[in-house]
Amino acid sequence: MPAASTLTQIPLWPPNVRGMPNSLARSALFNVNKASAPREHYRGKEIASVDGTTITLKGEELRQDDADVFLEILHLARDTQLSERVEFTGYAMLKLLGWDTSSKGYARLVTTIERLQQSTVNVKFDGNKKGFQGQLVRKFLWRDGAETGTDGKTRWTAYIEPEIASLFSHDDYTRLAREQRQRLKSELSKWLHSYYHTHAVPFPHKVAFIHQQCGSQTKALSHFRVNLKKALEELVRLGFLVAWRIDETDLVHVVRVGARRVAN
Repeated sequence: MPAASTLTQIPLWPPNVRGMPNSLARSALFNVNKASAPREHYRGKEIASVDGTTITLKGEELRQDDADVFLEILHLARDTQLSERVEFTGYAMLKLLGWDTSSKGYARLVTTIERLQQSTVNVKFDGNKKGFQGQLVRKFLWRDGAETGTDGKTRWTAYIEPEIASLFSHDDYTRLAREQRQRLKSELSKWLHSYYHTHAVPFPHKVAFIHQQCGSQTKALSHFRVNLKKALEELVRLGFLVAWRIDETDLVHVVRVGARRVAN
């Protein structure tokens, strides 16, 4: 039955994009703090999200590098029933991510997937009528050492909670331009790229709103504003934004490439 299918499979998007639920892309679940900085452990912290959505996280703080890996695993899972396993090699995943393929890179990948597996996320939206509670990666099996086996490759295996499909529908997820995301240098640029992808014509927001929504640990708003300007300029150079400006009331206006109208 169609209803059952929607519970066990996520949409089949093209190879050059990555799918992200809007509820996550518009929140601070994957924040913009540096991957190498110490991370907090949450016991059920409410994460900044847009009106109508409530997100809590139990586990280690998640950042944009976690989002990168999560997006790739979702991409591999998109053409399977989510009750099935997702297989890949560590080397292939590192190449997709553009990460170092040395032993350090493998260790980073294992740690990142373990962090996704050990975190419990509770998402409620649509007036608390829809939601998801569980792990972003349910189970993970991997093997250290040379990538050889009967087929010439050592397969790593990840399992996704089937119920995560509830976060995807025609209106509840967005398709991110993968090549653009890979070329972005800063975590804030990646977050903005995801957030503005969820709006064909982005609404103006206060700098303070963006600061809160992206989960930045930069305490001074003046310092964050400097980083924000750099990130917006990077999105213009990338060809994702046509233009941006911060007006006299501290509202951030952006114009996406291909937008049908220009925000005032």
